[in-house]
Amino acid sequence: MSTDNVVALSAHKDKPPVEKLPPFYWVHREYDRERGEAGVYFYRAPTEKNPNPAPVCISDVIEVTAETRDNDNESWGKLLSWCDRDGMPKKWAMPATSLYANGGAEAISILVNGGLRIWDEKAFIRYLKGQSHQSRLTCVTRCGWFKPAVYVTPVRTFNPIDKDMVVYQVNARVKPEPFCGTLDTWRDEVAALCVGNSRLVLAVSTAFLSPMLTMLGVDGFCFHYVGASSSGKSRSMTVAASVLSDPKEYIRSWRATDNGLEGIAARHNDGLLCLDEIAQVDASKAGEIAYMLPNGKGKQRSTKNGTAKEIQQWCLALLSNGEIDLKSHADSVRKSTYAGQEMRVINIPADNCEYACFEELHGEANGALFADRLDRAVRDNHGTAFNAWLDNLTINYEAIKNGWREFKAIFLADVAEEPTGQIGRVAEKFAIAAYAGELSSEITGWSAGTATKAAKVCFAAWVERRGGTESHEDNEIVERIRQTIVRDGARFQDVNKPDEIPTARVGFIKDDEYIIPVEGWKVIFAGLDAKRAASVLQAKEITKSDRRYLPGLGRVRCYIIHRDSLED
Repeated sequence: MSTDNVVALSAHKDKPPVEKLPPFYWVHREYDRERGEAGVYFYRAPTEKNPNPAPVCISDVIEVTAETRDNDNESWGKLLSWCDRDGMPKKWAMPATSLYANGGAEAISILVNGGLRIWDEKAFIRYLKGQSHQSRLTCVTRCGWFKPAVYVTPVRTFNPIDKDMVVYQVNARVKPEPFCGTLDTWRDEVAALCVGNSRLVLAVSTAFLSPMLTMLGVDGFCFHYVGASSSGKSRSMTVAASVLSDPKEYIRSWRATDNGLEGIAARHNDGLLCLDEIAQVDASKAGEIAYMLPNGKGKQRSTKNGTAKEIQQWCLALLSNGEIDLKSHADSVRKSTYAGQEMRVINIPADNCEYACFEELHGEANGALFADRLDRAVRDNHGTAFNAWLDNLTINYEAIKNGWREFKAIFLADVAEEPTGQIGRVAEKFAIAAYAGELSSEITGWSAGTATKAAKVCFAAWVERRGGTESHEDNEIVERIRQTIVRDGARFQDVNKPDEIPTARVGFIKDDEYIIPVEGWKVIFAGLDAKRAASVLQAKEITKSDRRYLPGLGRVRCYIIHRDSLED
């Protein structure tokens, strides 16, 4: 059947024109006593046996409201609109390929699942294939920023000029995020309880900053809340997730493969990803995954025929929690972490406030009762703030971009002596949290300075937990030599027992001195710069170099560490 016989839904009124010759499809939007229910009808051509065939209803009413394609004029599709059997309007930007795979089974399955009734599948697919529309929309397959001031979600495009110019198009209908209550009740019942609680304010600010990373050119990162069980760290994540959705559905688990987490991260592009309980991820891969997620790029993978798949990419802010931090988890299987990983996963102590994770209980008698109050508030109020925030970001896009540099400079000057070093790079992440929290004050109801104060308190807690402002590499060098001596003391040979050579020997011990020849030194600092390690430890007066006579080696150059020099 030619497409000439497939009529655009808006081209005619409810009845086909008398001059229209079958076969053709027609959409009847109204009930007719003679014909029957509203729907898409197929008018068959007359035959000798049946000179006046009755039209056959093949489906409920469904309309093609536009055709879609990407910026390269590829990935064509059709924007479909219909109502389910409860009268709820539905939309789906359908890739055209869905009509051709397995006889259109994929498209039919998605539409039927969305409440559309279809009685003749083959005729229905022929009908959709032939439908066209003059309107053109741009389609994307990834949520987030499409261009400046245009932010795409699965169900809505945020753009102050034309909200319908871009649509999200994948082989599935994506449901909108669930919501409960109103923006006003979320502000009064949830955001208000955050005031005076630095960890809660920082967590909520992280939800608001998540779409600002790409916008402001800031790399992805993770705030990891570390604390004992029942410290309140999970409540902080729950409150943050309430900005976007129902936390019970939104929060994910670290318990996943790296491949699975790549897909999850890509679906949260330019948004917030919440991962619960870091101890559930494979400890041997924890460092690699913790680097990958904030870094925004997955692994190169191959298809079944050996060709390279497109690498998944994203930009997001993460909230994580656990009773242990990344380094401790990796250490459990003797895996090292590096500066790049620990600068991206920023540990926030979650159990050292007056009431574990909380500083202000808002009239409750104890932390447990306050946590219960938070749970009730979030259960009844969630999913309303983020859309309001995206409206604000897209409308005020340029002003927000222009204000960032000055705000960051002031914040860094207050908290970091070296704003370009490792400490400065982490301080920048707290700065953008403060900036987002201040800008969103009309949504949260927080007074000016609330978010900035919370960010500074949490930054100071991070510095204290870290052990100061020295570089990660310097701290790693000290920790590496300390752990080698404490944990691997059996690998040091007593110089007075030349015949008792330990397995995997790295050095010798004499009285209170550990004597490490150059080759053993290189083994200890594998993965780090061994020469730099010597310089750092000498500057800290932990080690000195000398030449010593050692059993089986003769007189060789060594590094000597006195036991007392490693005491904290």
